[in-house]
Amino acid sequence: MTRTRIATLGAFLVTLIGVIWAIAPRPPAVGEFTEPEEGFDSPRLAALAKELTAGDRAARERFWQELRDKTPLIEPVADDPNSSWVTFVWRGDDQTRRVNVQGGPSSATGPTG
Repeated sequence: MTRTRIATLGAFLVTLIGVIWAIAPRPPAVGEFTEPEEGFDSPRLAALAKELTAGDRAARERFWQELRDKTPLIEPVADDPNSSWVTFVWRGDDQTRRVNVQGGPSSATGPTG
């Protein structure tokens, strides 16, 4: 191969790598919001996602102020007056990796019922 062909091939590879890097999906930066593809069942969480996606940086703090001492988040299910969306929320930080909710509703037919 001549030097010209090697240089052309090298330039092509560098360009190709740059294009792949530009279009490759990457995880969001810390603090950056991305809505899950499946969306939200909770109307309030869907509204929060829309506000954050639109760039409203104050939306997150307003959300936490609204929920102060009012958790879990309980919302009616549209078209079903006998059901509610119940969402347990946890305000983590950069060190939070996982939150578990254990237990369930008590039952009159349980071991002591």
